Amino acid sequence: MHACIWFRCKSNRLTYPTTTTSTITTTTITTTTTTTTTTTTTTTTPTTTTTTTTTTTITTTTTTTTTTTTTTTTTTTTSTTTTTATTTTTTTTTI
Repeated sequence: MHACIWFRCKSNRLTYPTTTTSTITTTTITTTTTTTTTTTTTTTTPTTTTTTTTTTTITTTTTTTTTTTTTTTTTTTTSTTTTTATTTTTTTTTI
């Protein structure tokens, strides 16, 4: 009798876990050019020096989101539990 009651309760309870993973990678390239002009005046002739510096920055951002949803259904109720975990990784490289 006890085993029959346990089996009946167990058979009326259905659990459906679902896991979804989403990964988004974004790459941004930024180029900055700086021009500096310096004029030096001497007693004879002014001298002008121009310096140009170019810096390239590459930024990569990866965002991973994992969502686990568990739905438990019995003969009388349905309950849903959702767990979301988000991980963001940013890498910056300067050339």
